[in-house]
Amino acid sequence: MAKSRAESDKTVFNDEASTTVRFDGTVHDNIGREQKSNIDEQREMNSEDIHTANMKPDAEKAQRKLARYLLHLLHGIYGWLCTQPNVAEFLVFRLLTGMAAASYMSTGGGTVADLLPKEERGVAKAIFTAGPLFGPTGLATAITVLFMHETSPINKFKSKAARLRKETGSPDLRAAGDRQTLAKQLVLYALTRPTVALISLYIAFNFGVTMLLLATFPTLSDRLLKAEGGNYRAERRLIMMMFVSPMFLIELFIYGWTTEYKVHWVVPIIGIAICGPGAVIINSSSQTYIIDIFGHQGAASALAAITLLRNLTGAFLPLAAPTLYANLGLGWGNSVLAFITVAFIPVPIYFYVHGASLRKRFSVEI
Repeated sequence: MAKSRAESDKTVFNDEASTTVRFDGTVHDNIGREQKSNIDEQREMNSEDIHTANMKPDAEKAQRKLARYLLHLLHGIYGWLCTQPNVAEFLVFRLLTGMAAASYMSTGGGTVADLLPKEERGVAKAIFTAGPLFGPTGLATAITVLFMHETSPINKFKSKAARLRKETGSPDLRAAGDRQTLAKQLVLYALTRPTVALISLYIAFNFGVTMLLLATFPTLSDRLLKAEGGNYRAERRLIMMMFVSPMFLIELFIYGWTTEYKVHWVVPIIGIAICGPGAVIINSSSQTYIIDIFGHQGAASALAAITLLRNLTGAFLPLAAPTLYANLGLGWGNSVLAFITVAFIPVPIYFYVHGASLRKRFSVEI
């Protein structure tokens, strides 16, 4: 264990691009050994609900680690191929890039189910949901370094002036606007100005609090589970989802009709703000619920199906927006979407009430 941690620490200092891969693998291996007994117990607990067959879905048969590494590599390659000047090629490779990136969304739930017992998955899923905040990978950085050009006119002139100084041997050649100000001085100058200082503090605090609140929602069911002495019900993952589902309905009506009648711009913004937290909670709560139902044997395949349908809808539904709003306007166009949303509001309520009986009637066979 100590040796593995030492190797991962060494990797952090030597190569940032491979840090995520090696450190992630080391941590997962360590957790897997430490949680082995918990996983064995979990398998015994799930044996009544999950009937193991000889053949498993593709997402369960494949090694999650191998799938991630391979598709991560393909994601980078397709991202590079998106630089093609041809529009058709760009669209094709952009689609392939998104499909490769979906590997983490589909296998991440399986990993959470592999490593953690049910009462601890809420926190892990919250961290997983916050993954996009951790920034791009080393591969994306390498592509940026190789292919991204300078866009600042001042920096372009400074580079040209430096080249001319080297060619002519004249140290007095300077670009217009080159004040020789240190970056440290520029940052200090900006942060000591009230406008930048106060706005940056406010934005930072607001963003941090928002992420903090969203990260704590999935843990609510964990606390309820412990408070009830471990009497587990997977449907408790849907409690927050039931409360926030109507937010989409409210947001669509507010946004659609306030923009239709050209109400002050702050009102549509309020409508969109209502929708944001609800989207995150619905996504996180529903995926955690699926993980608990299917367990370590079937969660990856179930989430793969969900991710496929979700991404296809997200890709093609916006294409209908111009026709929808051109024919119906913003008011009735968004109202149509709101009416469709009404049909989905009872879904988490239904599963919360009848979920246990449905699991017994339609047992998960893998």
